[in-house]
Amino acid sequence: MLSTNIDIKLEPLQGAWQLTTNILDPIESPATDGIVAFVLHMCRTSYGDDLTPLQVQLIRSEPMDASPIEDFFGCNVDCGCSENTMVFNSSDLNRKLKGANAAVASAMDEVIVSYLVRFDSRDIISRVRQVVANCLVHGEPDKEIVTTELNLSPRTLQRRLSAQHSSVKKIIDETRHQLSLDYMNQKHLSIKEIAFSLGFSDPSNFSRAFKRWEGMTPKDYRKSSEPG
Repeated sequence: MLSTNIDIKLEPLQGAWQLTTNILDPIESPATDGIVAFVLHMCRTSYGDDLTPLQVQLIRSEPMDASPIEDFFGCNVDCGCSENTMVFNSSDLNRKLKGANAAVASAMDEVIVSYLVRFDSRDIISRVRQVVANCLVHGEPDKEIVTTELNLSPRTLQRRLSAQHSSVKKIIDETRHQLSLDYMNQKHLSIKEIAFSLGFSDPSNFSRAFKRWEGMTPKDYRKSSEPG
């Protein structure tokens, strides 16, 4: 697990394995060949410095002098390809790792699986909504706070939300609306407390927003939900 902006796949070939390392947003991480080199460096840390790919293909354009790149990978490197790939001999990947510990590996698998269950990189709206919900008690979060929490550039966040016909402002409004209904059902909470919990600086601003959402003021909403 390197980054939310990297897609890594390990696939079997005839007598070999292909490791594909692609950047989801090349504009945000332009040095794609550096990412591939870093992945191989990590693999060599575990498998040994003699781990050498059979073949390497890179998206980057052909450099004037390819010798430093080929010296690092230890094989011929093809540039200008559609994907970043490294092909390894099956026998290399079947090596027992230095310092292998089955118990530690099992524990780490559980941590990673638990993390992935909570995290869906495809659902950007859910991720933004979670950040907003956690930040509202401190005031209305701005786009900078959201991008920092998600480790995304403002342009990338805007592009991904626009693809789902959404925006940070819209998600903040929707999150406040949903939370307001949950809070309003908690009779021990005052309207002022609810307003501040939703990041409103003044209860009157909350009342206006709530009337826009539900067509009535918070006080009228509570009266309408009273039994009898």
